Amino acid sequence: MNRNLIINNISSDKICHIEEDYYDNVLIFFRNKYQKGEIKSSVLEQAQYYIDNTPFLYYKNIIVIPSAVNNSSAVKDSLLYVIWFSKDKNSYFNKDEIREPHIWKDVEWGKRSKNYSQKGKDPSNIWIPTLDDGKGKITHHIKLDIKQILGRVYTAFNQSEETEWYLDNHLKDFVEIEAEFLTEINKFENDKINCNTNDQTIISNTEQMKLGTYEIKFDSSENIKLKGEVVDSIVTSPPYWDLKNYFKDGQIGHESYESYLLRMYNVWTNLYKILSETGVLFVNINIRTRLGKVYNMPYEYIKQMRALGFKFIDIIIWHKSSSIPVNANNLSDKYEFVLVFAKSSNYKLNYCQNFNDYKNDYLNNTNIWNINRKAGSIGKKFIHPAIYPTELVNRLVLISTKPGDMVFDPFLGSGTTLISAVNLSRNFIGYEYNEDFEELINYRINNEVILGENSKIKI
Repeated sequence: MNRNLIINNISSDKICHIEEDYYDNVLIFFRNKYQKGEIKSSVLEQAQYYIDNTPFLYYKNIIVIPSAVNNSSAVKDSLLYVIWFSKDKNSYFNKDEIREPHIWKDVEWGKRSKNYSQKGKDPSNIWIPTLDDGKGKITHHIKLDIKQILGRVYTAFNQSEETEWYLDNHLKDFVEIEAEFLTEINKFENDKINCNTNDQTIISNTEQMKLGTYEIKFDSSENIKLKGEVVDSIVTSPPYWDLKNYFKDGQIGHESYESYLLRMYNVWTNLYKILSETGVLFVNINIRTRLGKVYNMPYEYIKQMRALGFKFIDIIIWHKSSSIPVNANNLSDKYEFVLVFAKSSNYKLNYCQNFNDYKNDYLNNTNIWNINRKAGSIGKKFIHPAIYPTELVNRLVLISTKPGDMVFDPFLGSGTTLISAVNLSRNFIGYEYNEDFEELINYRINNEVILGENSKIKI
C-alpha cells in the first residue's frame, strides 16, 4: 500500500499534524503570506516547521510553480510552492512519468552523454514545461493551471490502483482533492500586476559619474568599518557552510554550523549599521543537505535578520537554465533563493522593469528570473568556485538604486557586484577576505569594466 498526503496551505497557515511513519510522501502546497508590506510567513519557514516537528520524515525538495500574482508582494510574487517530504529516500516517486522530450541532445548536454537520457529531460524542481522547434530552440513556456499541477503530482506519485490519497489527513478520491484546490486557487486568479513603469536608463560612467567612489577592502566582513548609514543597496552571495573552499584559513563556512551562524549574525549586524533607512539588502542562498541532514540556511538568515530589526520584504527565485540530473528519487535542482530585506518600511524598490525571460507574457516581470548560471572559473589561470551571473546582480542593482547611489558587497569574491555597480553608474564598496583574489578582480576590471575618465578603483 502506498499512501500520499497533500496538505493545502495555499491561503492559510494551519498546521496539519502528521502521523509517524504512515505516509510515503507528504506534499505541502503553500504560498507566501504578506502583511503590511512584509512576508508574514514564508515557504522557508513552513518547510522548517515540518523539518523540526516531523523528524520521521525525510526532506526531499521544494517545487516552484508560477501561478497568479499576489499584489501584496513588493516583487510581484507569482509562485506556488510544493514542499516535498517522504518516509525515506526511496519512497515511491516515478520521475520518468513526468519527463519532457529533450530539446536536442547536442544543445542540452553537448558532449556530456552521461547526462543524457533517452527517456527525456530530467525533471527539475521548477515546473515550467516548454515547447520547441525540434532544433534546439524553445518556442514557448507553459504556465500550468492547478489541475495540470495536480495531474503531474498524481502521475509521479501514484504507484498503483492501491495507492491511497489523503487531503489534510482525510482519505479522499483524487477528484475531490482537485475540486477543493480549484476553490482555493481562484482566490488569486483575478490579481493583476499594477504599477507605473519608472524607466531607469543606464547612463554611461563618463556622462553620469566622472569621479565615482569605487573601493575594495581585503578584510573580513566581520570587521566592516564605515561611517554612518551610507549604503543604498547591499547585494551578496555569502559562503555556504561546509561547501566551498575559498583558500584561506579563518574563512567563514569552515567551522561548526553553530559558529558559522554566529559569525554570519555578526556580519548582518554590521550591515544593519551601514544600510540607509531606505536601503535594501539582497542575499542569494539556498537550502543545503549534507549526509542526509537538512541545513536550512535561508530560514536561519531570516530569523537572524528579524532579530536585528530587518524587515523580511520578499523572495526572488533565480531560475538557472542548466542543471545536472540527480538520483532517481528526486528532482534536479534548478533555482536559488534571493532573500529581500529592508531596514524600514520606507525602502526604495522600483520593480517595474522589463525582464522578459520567458516566451510567455504571463511568466515575465514577476519574482522568478530565468538567468543562465556562470559555469566554472574565469580564464585558465584563475580559480574561483562560485561565480554568480552579472545579469542577476545588474537586476538587483537596477531595482534598488539610481545612478550615483552606493552599492555594497560584504563577500565580493571574484568582483561581480563591483562590475555591475560601476557599469551601471553606481558607487561601490566591497569587502573580500582573501587577498589572493586581487589578481582575478583586477583581471575582470580590465576586461569587463568601463571606468570614467580619471576614475580609479581603490584597493
